[in-house]
Amino acid sequence: MARKTRRLRCRRRRAAALKLLPCLLILLIAPCGVSYAAEQSADVKVANRYLEAAKKGDVKAEFYMGALYSAGVGVPLSDAEGFRWFLRAAEHGNSEARIIVGASYAIGRGVTRNYVEAYKWTFVAAATGDLQETRTGGRQLLDVLTARMSDKDIAEARQKGQSILDQSGQSARSTAAPPPAVAPAPTAAPQPTVAPQPAQSQTHSDQPQVAAKENPPPSDYERLTSDIARDPNNVEPYAKRGSLLTQQGQYALADQDLSKAIELDPNNAEARNNRCWTRIMLDLADVAVADCNKALDARPDYVDALDSRGLANLKLGHFDRAVTDFNAALRLKPKLASSLYGRGIAHNRLGDKTEGGADIASALAIDPKIKDRFDQYGIH
Repeated sequence: MARKTRRLRCRRRRAAALKLLPCLLILLIAPCGVSYAAEQSADVKVANRYLEAAKKGDVKAEFYMGALYSAGVGVPLSDAEGFRWFLRAAEHGNSEARIIVGASYAIGRGVTRNYVEAYKWTFVAAATGDLQETRTGGRQLLDVLTARMSDKDIAEARQKGQSILDQSGQSARSTAAPPPAVAPAPTAAPQPTVAPQPAQSQTHSDQPQVAAKENPPPSDYERLTSDIARDPNNVEPYAKRGSLLTQQGQYALADQDLSKAIELDPNNAEARNNRCWTRIMLDLADVAVADCNKALDARPDYVDALDSRGLANLKLGHFDRAVTDFNAALRLKPKLASSLYGRGIAHNRLGDKTEGGADIASALAIDPKIKDRFDQYGIH
């Protein structure tokens, strides 16, 4: 949960508001007097646990270390170290890490910009990604890179990418039924800052599709990419492109853009909230909580961040904290179906079937599809 200011937390103490330590802390319901130093110490301990696993070759832990260094949670904030761990996970076959490495090379985050390397890793991610969203996001980034690269460089990058596939014995996954190019944002997600776009038709094959040199009018993604190229220090296009990618379900790419937006503006509540959501979807709920905390530090009554943090706490099994989050969201927006449904699940897990059933029934009356969305999140 987001840390409120001490004044606000203590004022609400009698109302049983629960204070969470930042991300990666597994169990704690703390009073107002717990020091920030203790919170940092807990983050460091858990980060060290991930580090030990990563050093032993745990690929998921390598990916986590990249996320931790990118966010500065439990370890010093370092784009270079974040990139190093993402690259290690990419070399060991993690498809989300591969697309992050491609995006990092494309924008020069944590590493010198290199379009050939960007194309290489994106090509591999688009060809072999475990998730359709990863493959779709890879193709979109390939389109942008193609417009910026010479035919010679593209050929070199494709050859290098194919070499990785050959050496690892991987083959391109089927893409027979990809989702729409842009999907509406889930009800339980943060409210995006960019409106969902109409679905677009796609060409399907077993290899990543590359845009022709002569393209139709630029998409929102391409326009935002051009804005970033013109002014790499402007937070707005990073935040908007990250929000757009979040809507599309391209969470690994969205995380990169939102991280850059947060680097440029650490108090950007919308970017913090959207990155919280992307990290929940990347199975990094413990890391996501820190972003929800920061979003609520900036905007204590930010409904979407309360809702997102409630979902993160459900994923983590912190049901008391989830109830507190959803209660806060529902005080501000009483008919928010995602918070009602999430609170219902939390009540059920805590053994209060009456309250849980009533919340779930109310949520379904507002949004009959809310159960399907939570099923997609792996929360039942």
